Amino acid sequence: MLTDDDADQTWFDLAAPVVDKYHVLATSFMITAYRQDPPPNRYVLQRSHTHDMHKAGANGKGEMVNLSADQIAADLETSAGILGAKEVIAYPYGHYDDTAKRGVAQAGFEMARTIEPGYVTIGTDKLALPVQRINYGMGANALKSMIG
Repeated sequence: MLTDDDADQTWFDLAAPVVDKYHVLATSFMITAYRQDPPPNRYVLQRSHTHDMHKAGANGKGEMVNLSADQIAADLETSAGILGAKEVIAYPYGHYDDTAKRGVAQAGFEMARTIEPGYVTIGTDKLALPVQRINYGMGANALKSMIG
């Protein structure tokens, strides 16, 4: 699955046309407090990167590890209401803990994506899915090496 965090305009300008051209299904994790425009094409699914928790909390880490499960669930309910979908979120900054996972589940989400490197296999915690990050400027050979 191809994903993007933050729904940054550069992703919409540069990647969304490629996704459309090659008919590649992609998920754009949106911070709904900052962006609520419709998908750029039929191949982009918009999902939650929270409503307004993409900021530092009291301890300098993301709010996902600073708030209660009830507060997390309320924020995610707002985001889901805007997007009309609830199956998956991406943790802001990749920060999560057991309380964050409880909040995600309490809000009715089935899965959550981290920024931890790895592969999804049978038995992977659905509320802590790992990723293979592709960074700007990474060439095809580096990508092939990373994903095997």
